[in-house]
Amino acid sequence: MNCEILHTLYVRSNGDVPCNDDAGESVFLGRIPAQNPQWAVDSLLSNHRYRHIRAALAGGTMPWPEVCPNCAFFRPNEPFADHLAQKRIRKIQIEPSLSC
Repeated sequence: MNCEILHTLYVRSNGDVPCNDDAGESVFLGRIPAQNPQWAVDSLLSNHRYRHIRAALAGGTMPWPEVCPNCAFFRPNEPFADHLAQKRIRKIQIEPSLSC
């Protein structure tokens, strides 16, 4: 079981990081602070929400059972792969505004 969220970093204009830009947008994973020179992306990608995603997918369960089945980025038939843990991001999506 896998999900593209472990290949992707999606950031809203206010610094919020949702699970992804489909059904997962309602799941808040963290925030990138606007002005904090001490902040590092590792603190986001290793927080309790990302750990939950990794543990669930590696264990063959959906991290958010009420959201994942409706999400275009959920891959129930793919083997688990965590590119973010390997410091490899395939896609970065940055929303330039909160209102499209």
